[in-house]
Amino acid sequence: MSSDTPLVAVSLTWREASSAARGRASEPVGASLYEGLRAHGVEGLVELHTCARSMWLAATPQAPWVGALLQSSIAARIGGEALPVIHEGTAAARHALRVAVGLDSYVQGESDIGGQFLAAFDGARADGHSAVALNLLHQSAARLLAEGRDAGFVRPNRGLGQLAVAALLERGVDLSVPVAILGAGAIGARVAASLRRAGAAPPVVYNRTPRADTRPLDTVGEGGHVAAVVCTAAPWRWFQPGPELATVIDLGQPAQVVAGPNVLGLDALLAGDPLRLPEDRLRAAEDAVEREIGGLLARVRTIHWQRSLAGASSLRDQFLDHELDVFFAEALGALSEDQQRKVRHAARGAVRHYSHRMLTWIKHELAVPEENG
Repeated sequence: MSSDTPLVAVSLTWREASSAARGRASEPVGASLYEGLRAHGVEGLVELHTCARSMWLAATPQAPWVGALLQSSIAARIGGEALPVIHEGTAAARHALRVAVGLDSYVQGESDIGGQFLAAFDGARADGHSAVALNLLHQSAARLLAEGRDAGFVRPNRGLGQLAVAALLERGVDLSVPVAILGAGAIGARVAASLRRAGAAPPVVYNRTPRADTRPLDTVGEGGHVAAVVCTAAPWRWFQPGPELATVIDLGQPAQVVAGPNVLGLDALLAGDPLRLPEDRLRAAEDAVEREIGGLLARVRTIHWQRSLAGASSLRDQFLDHELDVFFAEALGALSEDQQRKVRHAARGAVRHYSHRMLTWIKHELAVPEENG
């Protein structure tokens, strides 16, 4: 691992594991596991869980060991069905930024993942799980997302909602008949927006919690729908479609719909080749990620050297304040108190002058970056 990048990323996506396994993996890291990771050198931890992936980002100088610990813990959680992928050091930062701008998504360039990525860092900070390297990565992701929106390689209105609508069209669903959306959360809102952009009839939203703009979940069968998109997040399969629903798309995590021939789950929805960005935008995205990686490495390196030099200065001050007099005690015993004071003062000045020259030499010889450089 590059010592300039004290990060490790552990990733589990639709490529490695089923939606059921990803659902089990998405259980948040508890306090006991987090404290255990801290005992092994973890300085901070960010968890990202979406419909198609889970990712754990840890700031640690012990990336190989911490990555193996996280990997084994997650594999045990999902019963050994799949082995999460480990990325260490600079590769972890690169993978994280590619995830943030949608380069690792099924729909490349999707904008939804960027917001979820930044929100995961905000959550880690709120929980007291952040760290300097993670904060710098968060800032890099925010800059990259802003650049991507301007350059067009981060595409608004692309993502799971659009994918669900495309699946409805592929199955010949008549979108002039209102589609039922089960769940009024963020995913449901994205599906509704995608239906509007496709020119579909206004969907009808059903929700467990009563709201003025939704209908009760138990009245879905009364709506005259021929298709439904399920966007809830119950811990088990709860929805049994009626015969009137010819097509049901289950975007829930874990699965929400009792399996049947008319049900399309996440695993099937994400099968096949990813929907790629146009070649020019794909190159622009990859180039932007590499430029941001270069800047991130420089910022991490700056902080690393500043900490090292500050540590050396602290050791010098500790020596002068608590240890220097011990070395002079016997030699100064025959001198007057005034003479002892002058010798100690001169010795402290000599040590400070010498250490200043040494630290300055190290800074220039090894090209230690300035704080604002």
